[in-house]
Amino acid sequence: MKTEPTDNIRTWLDNLYDEAIIEANKTLGNERIWQKGSSTDEEIQIHEDNIREQERYITVLEELKDNIQFL
Repeated sequence: MKTEPTDNIRTWLDNLYDEAIIEANKTLGNERIWQKGSSTDEEIQIHEDNIREQERYITVLEELKDNIQFL
């Protein structure tokens, strides 16, 4: 049984995704700063991996946000 979200719930979800996207972008910025300050190739790679993962996370959040109206 599927529960249909109300307009209020869709708005709350929209806001929730917006907040998550903002936080993920902050984390992404921090990872880029930490990567620039890294002193070893291993540290640089760790931050590069984290950057890619945050970018994927943001993409997924944006896709979910774009589909709220279809819930």
